[in-house]
Amino acid sequence: MKTIAEVQNAIIAVINFIQKYELIGDVHMVEYFTKDHWNVLLSGNCRAELLNKNVDDLYQLTNIDKPYNGDIHSASEDEKKFVVNDLQQYISAAHDSHLTSQNMLTPIKDILATLNKKQEATQTVQINSKEYMSGKKSHEVEKMSSVVDILAQHCNTHQVLDIGSGKGYLSTHLSLKYGMKVTAIDCNDDNTTGASQRAEKFLSYWRKHLNGRHTKESGAAAAVINNDSLKLESVTAYVAASTDPSKFLPQSCEHNIEDACIVTGLHTCGDLCSTVISMFVTNKLIKGLCVVGCCYHLISESNNETGTFPMSDFLATKSFSLGRNKRMLALKAPERHAVMNPKQQREKSERSLFYRAVLSVILKEKYGLKSDSKDACIGKIFSKSHSFLDYIRRSLNKLRLDSSLLSDEEIDNYLQSYEPRFKELVAFSMIRHQYGPAVESIIVLDKYLYLLEQVKNTGIEKCFIGEVFDPILSPRCFALIASKSIT
Repeated sequence: MKTIAEVQNAIIAVINFIQKYELIGDVHMVEYFTKDHWNVLLSGNCRAELLNKNVDDLYQLTNIDKPYNGDIHSASEDEKKFVVNDLQQYISAAHDSHLTSQNMLTPIKDILATLNKKQEATQTVQINSKEYMSGKKSHEVEKMSSVVDILAQHCNTHQVLDIGSGKGYLSTHLSLKYGMKVTAIDCNDDNTTGASQRAEKFLSYWRKHLNGRHTKESGAAAAVINNDSLKLESVTAYVAASTDPSKFLPQSCEHNIEDACIVTGLHTCGDLCSTVISMFVTNKLIKGLCVVGCCYHLISESNNETGTFPMSDFLATKSFSLGRNKRMLALKAPERHAVMNPKQQREKSERSLFYRAVLSVILKEKYGLKSDSKDACIGKIFSKSHSFLDYIRRSLNKLRLDSSLLSDEEIDNYLQSYEPRFKELVAFSMIRHQYGPAVESIIVLDKYLYLLEQVKNTGIEKCFIGEVFDPILSPRCFALIASKSIT
């Protein structure tokens, strides 16, 4: 558990990086060619150093586990006017702004050891969850549920509120494998109805799969197998910080310690993560918290009356804001870019950006449309297109523009004219990806600091940030884990 001063210092360091390179974070890649980001934002030496690398090496710029080790040069006065004038300095600063570099994380094994002093684990049924979930979802559910199990034991409860439960995978796993009483809460009725039906199918599958194979099971594991029904209830509801958790708990008696619960959320979208944290802070019945945020672009900021960022008093006094472009950039996954096949990434990501940036040139020159115009939104055309020509034709049709103003030959000429600049677009895109983790850091640290600020008034006794998932498999991997005194 870090001190308030330590977290404040980390936040200040990240703010300095975010503000120094703010124009990189605010860039919209559809305007890459129309606003000439390559020449306007990067110094000549920086551009030359990037172009001296092959495309595969450019993808390795995003490997944040290893600080960049390139050539160092003294920036001239002319170079200092650029946002990024020294590649080494920029990438090192980006690396230092990542949560994994700031000594803010507590290893999950240490968190579990702190919460589970008896070093005991719930006896569970051993089932390969990949048999009914995707590999990514199985990884997330297995890791998250093991933390929730230890947290629940620490808080002396078997009751869990799973908020933003979606399809109910985590809720079902907690109930089936750990024998917990789970209330799965989601605002989408289709999700909750589907989750209930899916959970019953899972229970039937488990019984059939386990028949005769675990006859010696006892305790919670045997109870799960022998129960006629799941200890799981799916509820369609909107929750707010002021929501009373007791109405979701079976036979609850207000403030009865036996009816305490913990609250969890696996990839809670946008403001919902802050709502779950606020519920934990303000409700006496909620004794534990394990939540992983997601969809940062959906977070509302304090310039909105209902904004949830920033949460901490410290960051609120800084009058600090991010904006949607930066929050969108925080969804990028540098770790995955560094290890995935460059050609695959180029075709599915940067090639899409390239097509869209050239389209902006066409829209500006042929139709007088600005690239940031609401009338220039084309959606997911790239995935449906077979070629650049097909992409442009589909886009013009989507925008209801006169396609006859452009011949096939003219469209091909645009492609041939800008194709030599594809490599520089990839390089610039990788530079932007370096910026994203700093934005995620400030969002997570703000929530963590908010929890620390509430310690004295709420009985919070333990509070951590843990990297609960493998970032290659699940990029949104940072969990906020906290518990209150149960006395």
